[in-house]
Amino acid sequence: MAAMIPPDPPAPDEAPGSEIHVYRILERNLPDSWTVHHSFKWLHRDRRGVPLRSDIDFLALHPVHGILCIEVKGGLSRYDAEEDRWYRSTPDGEEALARSPVQQARLGREALFGLLRSHRRWNDRWVTIGHAVCTPDRTFEKGFRTSDMPRSILIDEGDLLDVEASLRRALDAHRHPSRAGKPGRDIAEIVSSVRGETRTFHSRLGNALAHDDHTITYLTDRQLDALTRTDGNPRMAFAGCAGSGKTFLAIEEAMRLARADRRVVLTCYNKPLEQFLRRRLEGEPGIMVRTFHSLCLGFARRASIPVPDRPPSRDAEEYWSRALPEAFCKAMEVLTDRFDCVIVDEGQDFRPEWWLPLEMLVEREPDGKGSFFVFYDDNQALYRHEGWCLPDDPMFRYHLDENLRNTRSIHEALLSYYRRTEGGAPVAIGPQGRPIEIVRYKERRNLVPTLKKTLTRLVVNQGVPPGEIVVLTPHGTDSPVYRIPHVGDIPLARDRNEQGVTVQTPSDSVLVTSIFRFKGLERQLVVLVETEDIRPDRRDEMLYVGGSRARGHLVVVERSR
Repeated sequence: MAAMIPPDPPAPDEAPGSEIHVYRILERNLPDSWTVHHSFKWLHRDRRGVPLRSDIDFLALHPVHGILCIEVKGGLSRYDAEEDRWYRSTPDGEEALARSPVQQARLGREALFGLLRSHRRWNDRWVTIGHAVCTPDRTFEKGFRTSDMPRSILIDEGDLLDVEASLRRALDAHRHPSRAGKPGRDIAEIVSSVRGETRTFHSRLGNALAHDDHTITYLTDRQLDALTRTDGNPRMAFAGCAGSGKTFLAIEEAMRLARADRRVVLTCYNKPLEQFLRRRLEGEPGIMVRTFHSLCLGFARRASIPVPDRPPSRDAEEYWSRALPEAFCKAMEVLTDRFDCVIVDEGQDFRPEWWLPLEMLVEREPDGKGSFFVFYDDNQALYRHEGWCLPDDPMFRYHLDENLRNTRSIHEALLSYYRRTEGGAPVAIGPQGRPIEIVRYKERRNLVPTLKKTLTRLVVNQGVPPGEIVVLTPHGTDSPVYRIPHVGDIPLARDRNEQGVTVQTPSDSVLVTSIFRFKGLERQLVVLVETEDIRPDRRDEMLYVGGSRARGHLVVVERSR
């Protein structure tokens, strides 16, 4: 039996009955040295560059005899020599064929030859390639012929009784008298590769993340409705889960107020978040963006209040939590500068006593209340300030219950770590995304090699841009992942230099930092490492904060237990 491609005959609704009949004859009566392709289609261009579609009903090939392109025509009724037209029977009589079956077969042969010659394994070989017409339900006299179709290349229903002899006869009609034209043993592979090679298809992660990002960015605009609904209320507290758009809204509110000629202070706790806010608000006049402690130092210096630039080695906690805020309060008692609005992002990181100097920054309006906005998530309080609360003066609270940043897979996986003390459970309305990926290694010494292998796969094989990947650890700079300079050609960057100064990382590098420092920021893909080292009483918060930084995909690299 011949090797048939496809291996099964077409269904009655996929091909004419004449082609199905010929398929079964070729499969059953040709020896296994033959390979037959049914319905061989491709797109190509003619000599003028016009795109054309070619279709050969059957392509029969033999490693010794050659390649034959066969056009099957069932239901032929007559041939008119004067018109050089072929006709076939129809329920209403007969109709003329738009094109001669011989011409169809010949054009298919010429296009196939051009396609094969461009194959890298063709190597200018001389091959007999012919064409023929098959009429499986008609018999022609032995003397019948047309000017472009000798009887030898016409295969009728009688010729199909010895189909191999008929194919070889048709090929002999095209053979060069002094050249055998043997295709070679590899001809079946070449023709199959021209038709198409079997492949398993996969979605490339980089492309999928970019698509999800487009959807997430579009959905974020819905959160603007929260500002519209609360417009006119000078004291607002927006509570929301990770990904609910709190930072996005803080930036938008700052721009709206500044464009209305209001003087605005936008503050946060983390230096990397401050840098992000600065970049987003670059070119927007009337907005001061500072971390809280930068505000403390800046206003203390303006008021000539002595305060060291850095904390003493023995009592850093006292310096950051009390000394600087107290200097800030003293400065505000001396200075007359005030602002129309203070906006606090990641407010859950602020101690209760820090609200006082920030309130003193606000210009008191005739009604006694300036504009003060706090954006917070009490489930992300990594710094554990005891007795956390909002400012003393009453604030109207607005709950953001939709997660727009994370895919649903990430949101649902992290929901078990979410411990909200107010409002209902948040819901994700973004794309579904991919399940969280767990990569395990056996011993601590295997962490760095496993991380390198994972990053290579993500960047090189999956096409994720390095700048959209962050590696997050619960540790500080003593973690071994901080000491990896690069992975192959992929650079790894830190967000502060050797002197401890926060720096902007290159956009083509994978960022390596701590969960603490990256709070409030995001990337398409997050790789969490060393999660097994997190203290049990902090595990839920750390996993929630770290994992929720991922917009599209989360990878956890952890040691096997």
